[in-house]
Amino acid sequence: QYPELSWPEEHIPTGKRYPWLVAIMCNALAAQITCNPSADMRKALKADLRVHKKYFESDEFKNEGGWNLYPKKLVRLYREI
Repeated sequence: QYPELSWPEEHIPTGKRYPWLVAIMCNALAAQITCNPSADMRKALKADLRVHKKYFESDEFKNEGGWNLYPKKLVRLYREI
């Protein structure tokens, strides 16, 4: 319903929907990463994270709990991008 939120173009979308969408995505990725995905799947997970890199580096993300809310495996995967 809101494609501009799932693929932001060089900016962080405003409003409450974007952080919610990223949180849902991170929860799904956290479930996938804990299942020891193949190299191809890890590449796909990194691509999903890369799209939202600006948000992950923002004060808003950090103030909401940031990477402390997610498994260390997901944090390590993010740091690889």
